[in-house]
Amino acid sequence: MNPHSLSDPLPESAATRPEAVNSSVEGMKWARRLTWILAAYPLGWLGLFYSFVLRARATLGFWPTPYRPDPKDLGFTLHHLAIDLTMVALPVAVLSVLALVLLMPRASDGRRNWGALVSVIALVGLVVALGRIDPGNYFEWFAD
Repeated sequence: MNPHSLSDPLPESAATRPEAVNSSVEGMKWARRLTWILAAYPLGWLGLFYSFVLRARATLGFWPTPYRPDPKDLGFTLHHLAIDLTMVALPVAVLSVLALVLLMPRASDGRRNWGALVSVIALVGLVVALGRIDPGNYFEWFAD
């Protein structure tokens, strides 16, 4: 028997080591930030869309209307493509928020990140409402 073995503290398991706990906390913080970034995605898409409308207004000298002019003919190819691609990715962002909220471990206080889920649902509702109401007919103009 080793005389030092009685005085040595018990070996730490990997889960209780300070560096393991800190890395899991950092991982959870990163996942929470990602959840909130994805929850804000619909708002970012709206900003991208309406910046296209403002850019068209500045270029044309008048507010665009359906079929006058065709948005593809303005020469903002990259901006137009970005709106199209990010619109297609919108459902992926929403489903990712749902998955992160449901699958992410609970926070230290035992709560899930329901605020991000409520936010993404509200923002998608805003996108849908603006698309249905379509003030200025900009959605119709863009889709023509």
